[in-house]
Amino acid sequence: MRAMLYYPMSSGRSMPEILRLTKALQTADKHHIATPANWEPGDKVIVPAPKTPKEIEKRMQEGYTALGITITMGAPAAGKVCAVAGCDFVMVDNQHGDFDDASNQAAFDAIALGGAMPAIRVQQNDYYTIGRALDRGALGIVVPMVNSAEEAREVVLENRTIEYREDDSHDIRGTFDAILGSRTLAFPTSAAAFKSQLAAWNRQVIFARASKSPGEWKQKANRFGDTYFVVPELVHGTLDKGYEVIASTSDPAIRAALAMFVVAEVHPFSDGNGRTARLMMNLALSAAGLTRLIIPTVYRDDYFSALHALSHSQADEPPFPRIEPYLVMLNRTAVFSRWLDCSSEARMLSALEASQALKQPTQGKLTLPRPPERYNPA
Repeated sequence: MRAMLYYPMSSGRSMPEILRLTKALQTADKHHIATPANWEPGDKVIVPAPKTPKEIEKRMQEGYTALGITITMGAPAAGKVCAVAGCDFVMVDNQHGDFDDASNQAAFDAIALGGAMPAIRVQQNDYYTIGRALDRGALGIVVPMVNSAEEAREVVLENRTIEYREDDSHDIRGTFDAILGSRTLAFPTSAAAFKSQLAAWNRQVIFARASKSPGEWKQKANRFGDTYFVVPELVHGTLDKGYEVIASTSDPAIRAALAMFVVAEVHPFSDGNGRTARLMMNLALSAAGLTRLIIPTVYRDDYFSALHALSHSQADEPPFPRIEPYLVMLNRTAVFSRWLDCSSEARMLSALEASQALKQPTQGKLTLPRPPERYNPA
């Protein structure tokens, strides 16, 4: 028994409704969908919520409209209620809501069990936070208050603060000032000077985030996804040994590649480690008169993937295991950085637009006018 229509003796049957219902049941069975009230053949139907990132991407490409709801009350059960009610996705709001790591996990599980896609609005644009959300089962991420390159320009050139984003503005300004100040520096000549410079840069880059202890060595272990960084008690020893390896080469390209990887692998601070690592890499390059490297936004996934591959090399692999993706990434970044015309603001912005450099990784591809040259640190 799939449906029952009851007509009292005083009322005649509606044959069009019986035919409509029959067609609706047949369509639902054939395509594994549901039909809304008053559905007629040719009308839109309700498809099940996507369960995997690939399904989500496919739906977006096909132009589907997703219906969802945001929950803030910190109660994971509310997520399942919304999912069962028919939402395609349920957004767990960490920016304005009362959720934490534990309740996020419970909410994602409840939403998935209810048949919807679990998503999250994170507190801020921080890759640790985003990585933890993905680890716990979020299939959609909303990063708040990310707007445009124009805002970054206003922060660094006009000393303006973006409304409601004071900390982000200070991060941009601090990083910009650190880059400018590093132009006259020489590469550190000792492990102590190497560590001192890292701490100074980190203090400058995240100076507005007191809760992150700017310039102070981390006191708690940190991670990004499945990558666990050096534990706090081994930070100094690892940086000392890392500096020995960095200083052992006279080739500035090799020194730069090693410097960024060592700092990124240790992650010696609570926040700002990536920017600090890239500052040290670029100091090694500029001190030798070479072009500094700029990681374009559209190339961000390749950057993280290359570091991840090298970080997850096994001890029994041959020398320089999984280094090829890292070199390919540096090669492509070096070609882009040399190609970028920074002779004027207008030319630079035009080049950034032409190369799709500021697009998100899923929205474009780094495009340059000539084939890439080979980055060979040997």
